[in-house]
Amino acid sequence: PLPTGFPTGLLTEILNAVSEGVALFDAAERLVGTNARFRELCGLPAHHLVPGTSYEDLLRASVIDVEGVAARPMGGGLAVEAYVQERLFRFRFPTEPFEFQTATGRWIRVTDAKTADGGTLCIRTDITALKRQEAAVRDGDLRFRHLVDLSADGIAIHDSRGQGRFLNAAGRRILGIGEDVDPAGLHVLGFATEESRPLAEGLLRGGVVAGDSSRTVRIRITRGDGQEITTDISAAPFQSGGERLVLVLFRDVSVEAASSMRLRESEARARSILESALDAIVSIDDEGRILEFNPAAER
Repeated sequence: PLPTGFPTGLLTEILNAVSEGVALFDAAERLVGTNARFRELCGLPAHHLVPGTSYEDLLRASVIDVEGVAARPMGGGLAVEAYVQERLFRFRFPTEPFEFQTATGRWIRVTDAKTADGGTLCIRTDITALKRQEAAVRDGDLRFRHLVDLSADGIAIHDSRGQGRFLNAAGRRILGIGEDVDPAGLHVLGFATEESRPLAEGLLRGGVVAGDSSRTVRIRITRGDGQEITTDISAAPFQSGGERLVLVLFRDVSVEAASSMRLRESEARARSILESALDAIVSIDDEGRILEFNPAAER
């Protein structure tokens, strides 16, 4: 009951200014009154939303296609009668809010609560914009995950202690780690060889403590199967949820490193032969410029 002398017109103005739809049903489940927003969200003709109408009648009118408006339960697939009975049960024994989508695509959150005299206070909130934002975020996350998984480079994330948080498909292939292995059980220093461990520790301290993005570093690591490979690694720290994490990009350059080593060895052998030859050897280009002049030629 309203306080003595409280203007009922003011109460109506207050309820109509509320962004949520509000309706009150008595202990016999008959409509006592609604605000304008509730009538809008129901999408029913005015003759349905009159005091004394039972909640079940309103529910059936909104579920069955009336005036082009129908409702379908979240997840779909329930027969109309089963859905009506489910909604009636939720109305009579309200516990926690739930959501449903109308035939027009609008999402509504339902919050019901019992009053002291056995009636029911119904609050309806339009969450369509929120659902669209959530869908956009999910789509963005899905596209990002596809890009990450399609990357030829290994992508990993670890925390400030070096404990793993994420590892993409390419990273698992490079490190020889199966899909069943949880990155949380991996530590970045666990992949360092004995010779490369000091460098790996320096990279960890720089990325986490100093907060510096590292330039690409070539480092030897040990795969999950025990094979040693050469990788190019770069790391960049970032903040997420108030926690410092480190994003690591890496690739297997063992073939490139081996080719480079063979080239250097070949050049060293050629230089050794050139310098130890008894014959004078002079190399010149097509314009007559001297390229090489070995010691025998100098003598």
